[in-house]
Amino acid sequence: MAEIPMDTTELQLAIKERFRLLVVANKGPTACEKILGFPQSHISEAMSRNRLDRMPRADHISLLEAACGQLIVTSFMADLQGYDVELREHKSGDMGSALAKMLKEMGEAASCAAEAVGNGTMDDVTRQRNLKELTELRDAVESLITAVRAA
Repeated sequence: MAEIPMDTTELQLAIKERFRLLVVANKGPTACEKILGFPQSHISEAMSRNRLDRMPRADHISLLEAACGQLIVTSFMADLQGYDVELREHKSGDMGSALAKMLKEMGEAASCAAEAVGNGTMDDVTRQRNLKELTELRDAVESLITAVRAA
């Protein structure tokens, strides 16, 4: 993992600046208040260089990035750690297919777990298969959440 090349205050100010750009990309604090259902004053404090005690919330960053379709804060943080990220786009019509995928993955994960419990064994192969199925289920749930938000 790459080392973050700045002190804590510099990092906080850089995150706040990216959050400010994210708020602007969403048409300002008033529009963000409607998107988040969170007081405009708190959103403004999260952008303020003078309020290091009020940092942007991760869930707010995620929702605002999804709303404007830009990973303004997330890509900055990922770049600091040497990672690339991309925004998964969903259209409201994707909700049905996302739900179907999630239900399919849930069935496969449940079947895999039941088989392991029924056999009374959890060897390395069974553990890896269960982890694979659970990871696929988690990804499907995340896709469904994104599709619901986009609806």
